Amino acid sequence: MIVGDLALTPAATFQVTLTLGSYGWGQIQVAASSNATIDLRSAALSRVGSPPLPVVTTAIIVDNGGTAAVTDTFAGLPEGTLFDSPVGIVRVSYIDGDGNDVILEVVT
Repeated sequence: MIVGDLALTPAATFQVTLTLGSYGWGQIQVAASSNATIDLRSAALSRVGSPPLPVVTTAIIVDNGGTAAVTDTFAGLPEGTLFDSPVGIVRVSYIDGDGNDVILEVVT
């Protein structure tokens, strides 16, 4: 899905399906335009997928085409948090990819 601005609410849930895409990388869930702002506003992150995925599988869940940083984080998931998911232990980052993308990376 390609969007302009992405502004979630604290009551929102952003659902991510983790699967292997082309060449072993995860599929992009949302791509934002070059002048977009991304504000997660502590929305919940729901993870689904098919276990297990190989370690270092990375999914760009928000491909921020702009230059601004992502505002806020998902609820309870600050930068670098490790959490259990259906595909394994996953790390979340809001400063990965080209520096301002939101990624999930399988670490174990």
